Amino acid sequence: MFPADLLWRELIGSTVYRIDSSDTSLFFLDNANASFGYDQIQWLEDGLKTAKKNTFVFAQENLFINGSPPDYEQTTDIRE
Repeated sequence: MFPADLLWRELIGSTVYRIDSSDTSLFFLDNANASFGYDQIQWLEDGLKTAKKNTFVFAQENLFINGSPPDYEQTTDIRE
């Protein structure tokens, strides 16, 4: 992790988060660096197991390339 990332997390908090209401789960991902990283993918997979009836996933960058899901092997954070 870069020093700026550590400072951001210290001052602002996590760059990924979840909001739940009675029947909806919102997941907000951080792929601004064109990657998700293993921890974030694992967090999402675990969260989806307990997600509500209506589930939405948001990210800064498009999750789909040419109409198909990305290859997660290629979106792994190289800084890990």
